[in-house]
Amino acid sequence: MQKRRRTYPRQEYLEKREELHRLVNQQHRLQLTPEEHNIKGETNQAPIIYLDGKDGAKFDKLNRTQFDCREIKLINPTQPAISLKFSTRHKYQIDRNPQSKVIREHLIELIYELQEALEKNSDDALAQQNLALLMKVNRNPGSYELAMSNYFRYYYYTYVNYRYADGQGYSTGNTHLIASSIKEDDEQNEPEDRFLRYNVIFVDVAGISRPRPANDHARTETYLNEFEHRFDVGKRDLFIKVKKRFRK
Repeated sequence: MQKRRRTYPRQEYLEKREELHRLVNQQHRLQLTPEEHNIKGETNQAPIIYLDGKDGAKFDKLNRTQFDCREIKLINPTQPAISLKFSTRHKYQIDRNPQSKVIREHLIELIYELQEALEKNSDDALAQQNLALLMKVNRNPGSYELAMSNYFRYYYYTYVNYRYADGQGYSTGNTHLIASSIKEDDEQNEPEDRFLRYNVIFVDVAGISRPRPANDHARTETYLNEFEHRFDVGKRDLFIKVKKRFRK
């Protein structure tokens, strides 16, 4: 179940958002590149600001647990990343057994639209075929297998997977990035609503700046990065992860 987002009185929200935006701009921004830092994957032009993990504590009163901001996403203020990996996912929902009431509402609406279209152009053969089909389904829905999905709307989201030191070893976090959706020509939005959205990623400056592995070591690093936990045991590290057959 998707968690419901918190709501605020409009003026309170705008003031908090401005306070958060101002705080971000007061910090020194870092310039990171895949060539010089431990970053992999494509950000797909997602708007990202990189800040030093040492500044994360300054956001304690405005992080996501305190202020649910829609336009500024603080990714990891308490977990500065030593590596970042970006990826793109096709997100969709599919309902293989939609409620009959919902289906009936959609069927009636579609039938009405097709009837209107045929009144304007009675020779539209495709509209005639679709109308005949929908009326059959509406009369006897139990004879048809129905599903609802937004799969072919092709909603793609950029995700970031990050590793960070947790005091005992290393852990990973994963979340999606928000995209910039400003629409300057949208007359329905108030000026203060036309806000350029962005993400803030906090990094461990020393950890993320380490040299990238040579090509002949890449396979070993990929394998070790699959482990969920890492512990220092002297001259070597102990890597631990749950075997696939025991994962829930």
